[in-house]
Amino acid sequence: MRLGFLVVVPALLALLFSISTTSALPRFPLDPLFDGAAAASFTETLEAQYPSRVPGSDGARDAALWYRETVSALGLKTEEDVWTDDLAGLGEVELKNIVTVVAGRTREAVVLVAHRDNAGTEEPYGENASGTAALIELARGFTSPKSGANPVPQHTLVLVSTDAGAFGGAGAARFVETSPFAQGAIAVVVLDRLDGVSPRLAIAGDRPVSPARALVRTAALRVAEQTGVTPQLPSIPSQLVALGLPFALTEQGRFLGQGLSAVTLTTSPDAEPGADR
Repeated sequence: MRLGFLVVVPALLALLFSISTTSALPRFPLDPLFDGAAAASFTETLEAQYPSRVPGSDGARDAALWYRETVSALGLKTEEDVWTDDLAGLGEVELKNIVTVVAGRTREAVVLVAHRDNAGTEEPYGENASGTAALIELARGFTSPKSGANPVPQHTLVLVSTDAGAFGGAGAARFVETSPFAQGAIAVVVLDRLDGVSPRLAIAGDRPVSPARALVRTAALRVAEQTGVTPQLPSIPSQLVALGLPFALTEQGRFLGQGLSAVTLTTSPDAEPGADR
């Protein structure tokens, strides 16, 4: 699990400092701190204390409280968005997104998303405790420097812990539809299952240029630069299927559907673009 953080996060940090709306830029020289061991510990705590986080359940509510208290303890403000939604197989349930903002050098926002829920202990492909842990540790990296001034991202960062990501991305859809930060976002990075060792970029979309070429180019460059491994793309059969039946059903798809440029960053070998996990 820690290997996934060590492989992906340095590339993610470099990406956050250099996302461009026009072309891939040189990486910014100052990185915030990221402790892979601490992120792994957060992952283990979430999985052990709240193994089942099905939306609307007591486990989901307790996990949301744990996340908010953990981020608040870092000295960052959090905002909750609570609503009800009708989810397949669950019916009408209460859902909760938790949003944290880290001011950057510009007001242009880059949104980082990780869903907090899962489909229950019997459905491992809905598990994303590692993505949630990475979100927490990224927040800590911008608030607790061991030396010098706080690192400041190139763009304002909006960290979003979403609900119902394992049930069609309802939390991501809610954020896109209601948050002012979504309307002004220049890029979205979805963190999904960082528990492997092979970096992957999910870049599926439902239109010919979706997501933006600049974001894909920059993200791929940073991953390769930091890991020495070129991110994997979907297989040729997968690409042919996608051409015939365009789809993007995960949280990334919720952003793409509203015209926002988004990529999914993962190390999971089975996290094919557009596939529920």
